[in-house]
Amino acid sequence: MLSEELGVSDKILFAGWLGKAEKDHLLARAAIFVLPSYHEGVPMAILEAMSWGIPIVTTPVGGMPEVVTEGQEGLLVNSGDIVGLAHALARLLAAPSLRRAFGERGRHKIESRFSIKVLATATGTVVDRLRCVRARARARASDAERGDACSRDST
Repeated sequence: MLSEELGVSDKILFAGWLGKAEKDHLLARAAIFVLPSYHEGVPMAILEAMSWGIPIVTTPVGGMPEVVTEGQEGLLVNSGDIVGLAHALARLLAAPSLRRAFGERGRHKIESRFSIKVLATATGTVVDRLRCVRARARARASDAERGDACSRDST
């Protein structure tokens, strides 16, 4: 395992894919969540870590800057910037109060913008708006048809 080869297995875990119970067990113990990607959308792993109140170190690719704001919920480092990644980790490891603040803001962001309740409400709003648009379009089409029929009858 890479962490053993590097001599950091007591501090760093390269977990790979985990089932829910294993994942929850590790997230409950994590001090920092690191995802240094070159390409991403909005990874569920980041959202899950933030929901646990874990500060994030990641890269500003894909949708990640929409979720993790630099200096608010975590730190962003450029893809491939190993020195920057090391500095970000060292900064957070040396500052428990900063980790706590990032974690609390991350949890709040998830609860206020990405929770099931918030997303379900937003989806419902979109569906309601689409129903209104459809109803208006049908009403206009119906009015137009009646208007054409009336104009034909009057001639």
